[in-house]
Amino acid sequence: MTIYKRAYFFGIGKINQLYVKFDRFWIRIVAIAPFGPTLYYSFFNCSFRRELKANILARIEYDRAISAPSTGCVILRRNIHRLEKGLTMKNRRPVFATDYIQETVRSFCQYREIVDDDVLSEEYQWFRDVLAEYFKMAGQHPNIQVAKEGFLAAIDGEVVGSVSPFVRDLKTPLRCDYQALLQLVIRRRSVRWFRQKKVPRELIEKALLVGLYAPSACNRQPFEFRVFNEPTEATEVARLAMGVAGYEKQIPCTIVVVGKLDAYFSERDRHVIYIDASLAVMGFMMALETLGLSSCAINWPDINSNEKAMQKKLKLDAWERPVMQIAVGYPDEAMAVPRSVKKTVNEIIKWKSIK
Repeated sequence: MTIYKRAYFFGIGKINQLYVKFDRFWIRIVAIAPFGPTLYYSFFNCSFRRELKANILARIEYDRAISAPSTGCVILRRNIHRLEKGLTMKNRRPVFATDYIQETVRSFCQYREIVDDDVLSEEYQWFRDVLAEYFKMAGQHPNIQVAKEGFLAAIDGEVVGSVSPFVRDLKTPLRCDYQALLQLVIRRRSVRWFRQKKVPRELIEKALLVGLYAPSACNRQPFEFRVFNEPTEATEVARLAMGVAGYEKQIPCTIVVVGKLDAYFSERDRHVIYIDASLAVMGFMMALETLGLSSCAINWPDINSNEKAMQKKLKLDAWERPVMQIAVGYPDEAMAVPRSVKKTVNEIIKWKSIK
């Protein structure tokens, strides 16, 4: 390396060091002022700019979707779940949900218009049956009466089923006991080396069925699994993340978990896409293990350039954000895996009293 190149790189390094020192000093200053962090992230650091725009556009999309309900309508899924919670209360009030029951029925009526009369989905039956149960139990109130009339007109004499709150069967013994579950979670490891064998589509779908039974805030399930099951594409997509160097070329299947911010009417729920999606992913990964497949959760960096590349590759809308990637395949049984010793229960658990 010539003396000029050395001087150049030395100078760049010095500038970077000075910037880091200044930034560390500056954030301590702005943290003191009430509006300091807002000013800092508005003018000096654009790390959250993409997220802010995504949330604004998501609210616009949410409002648009309310006026045109479709399959998976988030307003119906949220409100029907709220009704179910009310119906299952131990000391249930005879009158509740008066502030949103008309909105719910209005959305249901719009949704009913697009439903195929010959193929009534389980989702539709859930909407209908919970509303029927609610109106059967609800007390007298003007809002409830108006909504009930609209609901009865929409279903027009349909036979109501039983896709509504139920009492679980807790007497039948589970085939999977604690020791079997513990053995499964210990066996599951992050596997990065796979056999070059195609992952069957039906196994991915079977595993995802398990994942979809994970809890989700108001049952909105604000995520999608984008599956790339061809080796070339799987590698190409995996490379958009970080931390895959050295093993990405032999990943047979890459899944991108995408969170959908348009499921929410307020920024207060902007983190739920990460919570709900991660809950589903854990069940999905456990199910893969029972099917002879292994997986590795690939962390997704919230970096503007990476986000743009993923958005372009997957043709994502502005309010759709990558949560993580998952490498899936048949494990190379000859390859070792990291032991990754976990913390003890005593290190994690903190027994606290509110007194």
